[in-house]
Amino acid sequence: NNSILCKIHVIEGSKEKYDANKQSETKRIRTAFSLEQLKILQDNFKVDPNPDGQDLRWIAQFTGLSKRVTQIWFQNTRARQKK
Repeated sequence: NNSILCKIHVIEGSKEKYDANKQSETKRIRTAFSLEQLKILQDNFKVDPNPDGQDLRWIAQFTGLSKRVTQIWFQNTRARQKK
């Protein structure tokens, strides 16, 4: 791109890049599953690899994990099984 930028555009452009870099620094901490949690998740996966919302809530409550973390674990495990 051979366009000429004024000083304001250059400053604003660098500010946007800085803000984007700042966001990427705040990463979510990876969930570490205990052996007991993994056993519960794996046992439930054997029974039903695609649980509905109510089952996910029950499994999440039983393991002490959030519903979202439980949902992602099932999603990732199904994807791994396909490979």
